[in-house]
Amino acid sequence: MKIWFYLILLTIIPTLPAHGQETTIQGLVVETGSKTPVRGAVVTIRNNKNTILYNTQTSTKGEFSLMVKREKVADATLVVSSMTHQTVQCTLTSQTFYRMEMQPKAFEIKDVYVKPDKITHRNDTTSYLVSSFATQKDRTIGDVLRKLPGIDVSKEGTVSYNGKAIDQFLVEGVDLFDGQYNIATRNISHDIISRVDVVENFQSKKTMRKNKAEGGTALNLA
Repeated sequence: MKIWFYLILLTIIPTLPAHGQETTIQGLVVETGSKTPVRGAVVTIRNNKNTILYNTQTSTKGEFSLMVKREKVADATLVVSSMTHQTVQCTLTSQTFYRMEMQPKAFEIKDVYVKPDKITHRNDTTSYLVSSFATQKDRTIGDVLRKLPGIDVSKEGTVSYNGKAIDQFLVEGVDLFDGQYNIATRNISHDIISRVDVVENFQSKKTMRKNKAEGGTALNLA
């Protein structure tokens, strides 16, 4: 009996390591066409139920290495995925090195809308976005000016800011009306004006003649 026992034992022992045999699966992941290494790609080995058995990431050189058990990866699939490339996969065979090529993936960016602020302040300048205050009933820039916080327009068309009459009425930084800016408020269409700037402490030759200590208040149509 002992002889038979030893004979059976000698037969079984050589087969035991095969069930726990480990091997290293290595590979290189590059971009199709340029052959540039794909770094940070996720490399997984999955069974026929798509369950992840092993996983790793590619290095800066696009290389990867996985220590696996041979019997565990039988009929398994090697899958490489990346946010910037299309996923690739292949069935594992007896080979231990795999070269995978990934096609760059284009991203479709949804429309981005930039909504500017209605009112912005910068240093001595307060800017109003005309389109945020204008309506279909408004015809001239004077109609819109009446809706801007801090700005008042009289029946005669004169403009004041925070209760103080403005000193200059400018269009693109140029004084075109020589004080008669009621012509502008009654005749310029608001459709051609994108922004109204109110500049306090505005320095010009005219304001400096009035008061050398500080500038006046200017309203500019941009």
